Amino acid sequence: MKSDERVIYFYDLAVTARTEHANLPPVRSLLEVIAAERAAGRFRTAGDRAGNLWHFLGPIEFDEDNQTATILIRSSDKRSPEYGYSNVNDGTLRLLEKDNHEGGDAAAHLVVSLLPADPDTYIAVLEGVSGLSHRNVISLFNNLLTAFYANNPSHFTYPDPAGAKTRNGDIKRHEVKPKFKLIGHISDQLHQDIENGTIGDIELRNGRVNSTIGNDPFIRSKSFRLTLSVQADIPKANVLERLVTAIQSKHATYDRAKIHFVDQTGHPKTVEIDVTTGAVEQSYVQARRISAVFPPLRMTTDVILSRVSDPMKEMLIEYRG
Repeated sequence: MKSDERVIYFYDLAVTARTEHANLPPVRSLLEVIAAERAAGRFRTAGDRAGNLWHFLGPIEFDEDNQTATILIRSSDKRSPEYGYSNVNDGTLRLLEKDNHEGGDAAAHLVVSLLPADPDTYIAVLEGVSGLSHRNVISLFNNLLTAFYANNPSHFTYPDPAGAKTRNGDIKRHEVKPKFKLIGHISDQLHQDIENGTIGDIELRNGRVNSTIGNDPFIRSKSFRLTLSVQADIPKANVLERLVTAIQSKHATYDRAKIHFVDQTGHPKTVEIDVTTGAVEQSYVQARRISAVFPPLRMTTDVILSRVSDPMKEMLIEYRG
């Protein structure tokens, strides 16, 4: 990652809930909730059980004119090594020591459209930063929302779909606790690699199982897999969409999938797919590059940097149309 450029990835930020037929609040309402949590001092969540990885919610800025929100997300990993810088003229080394309660910090900007592209779905662009993925962002947001709902279960409600009423004659309302999902826009490169390459097997995996084998309490199942084959003569038009549709049809049983293929240059590759959402890993998410950033960027920041967020906002507005 160079100090004067960033890669920006395109996502759909979806507002979801377990309850079917619920009227979900707009994305702004959820962002205002986590912004209020930050203002109240509730701005961090643990990224692992050992307490080595932490995610922090930074500033949130709403742009009324352009109908966007800009959020800074940070991650700190206590397991990261100490940084060192060497003098290129004489070779001397300067090490930056960290305390026991400190971790290597990474920060990324996220810009979200406040105008829906589809029902309950909003375009978002995320700054690509090593050590901070879209999964970290969603983990932070949803953990903050979960903590909020624990104390405010009736903050979001929706009217009964069948029109049921209370004893007082009012329309009955139900609680709903919406969360977020980030789903990457599949890149043209993946379409080209799949359509012009050779498709191998597809592996579906369920890593959520945890049951004993043969009634032995010391031997437990960890996961199970299903392997799919793809006929060599499958029509290549929209083939990726067909594969993803087939994969998602198994979402009740499996959570992850891998498509093995040989690309058009003869290199074997694998792409991982989220079975529930159809999302792909970041290397195959649609992306654009910001170049010639000045002043150069540091490894991290605790404030929103307009020289990064403004070009991201322009990309989003152009993409949104």
